[in-house]
Parts: sequence; structure tokens; C-alpha cells
Amino acid sequence: MRKLRLFWQIFPACVAISLLSILLVGWLANSSGREFYLNEQQRDLRERIKLLQPTITALAQDGTAEQLQDFVRRTGRQASTRISIIDAGGVVLADSSEDPALMDNHASRPEVVLALSGKEGRSIRGSKTLRESMLYVALPQLLRTDQAPGALRLAISTAAQDQLTAAFTNKLILI
Repeated sequence: MRKLRLFWQIFPACVAISLLSILLVGWLANSSGREFYLNEQQRDLRERIKLLQPTITALAQDGTAEQLQDFVRRTGRQASTRISIIDAGGVVLADSSEDPALMDNHASRPEVVLALSGKEGRSIRGSKTLRESMLYVALPQLLRTDQAPGALRLAISTAAQDQLTAAFTNKLILI
């Protein structure tokens, strides 16, 4: 009889410790996986920006606004990436997803603020235009030699990562 009571005294504590451990490891794996994925996506966007910079500089200096917009729209669609070219004052000169003439001034966007100050900018936030969560990366971009550098910003949706995180969380809860 005493053995049975001892079992019921220890059992709830063991179950609680086990559940807490599973939840802690699951949360850690989920947050680490998400951070790793977003860092890899940021690195990928940074590399894409570096590939686009020479062409955009050439088009901004020698081409027309229509040629720049056409290049950005075509390239953005082919790469499934939103591309925005922003001048030093925050005015959007070209965008692959929207008419730049209808867009707000971007000088206050966190990633653009950093890019206009000469640094790399990164932000994860909702897009007013596309109405979904996006990862934005912006780097300084020389548009004209007689002007202060603007910003070249690329963005991709975080929807796939959000779905993966939700699926992992649901599986963890089921386990």
C-alpha cells in the first residue's frame, strides 16, 4: 500500500517536469529555426541586391524612368521578389509590385532609414500594399553621381515561414 502512495506522489512531478521540458525544447527549436531561416533569407536578399546594383546604377544614370520601372517590374516577377528603388528623400522611383506614383514616402520605413544613412537595413513587418508580412532588406544605392545615395530594397513574404512555424507548433501540441 505504501508503494502505491509513493508512486502517486512522484508521478505528477515527473509528468510536469517532462511536459515542461518538451515545451521548452519545442519553443527553443521553433524560435531557433525561425531565426535561422530569416537570417538565411536576409543573406539571400543581400546577395540579390548586390547582383542588381550595377544594372540599376546604369539605368538610373543613363536610362529613363520608364526603363528603370520596366526592369524592376520584370526582374521582380522573375525572381518572385519585391524590388523598390527609393531616392535620398524617400520617394519611390520604381517598384515591382505597385505604381510608384501612388506610393507613400518611404523615408520613415525602418530599413530605408538605415540604408539612407549608409548601413544595411532589415525589417520584418506587414506591407500596406501587399497586406502580408514581409522581410525587407535595404542597402544604399547610388542613383546619380550628383545626388546623395538612395536605397535599393528587396522584400519577400514570410508567409511560408509563418505556416511552417504554425505547423510545428500544432504538432508539438499534439505530441
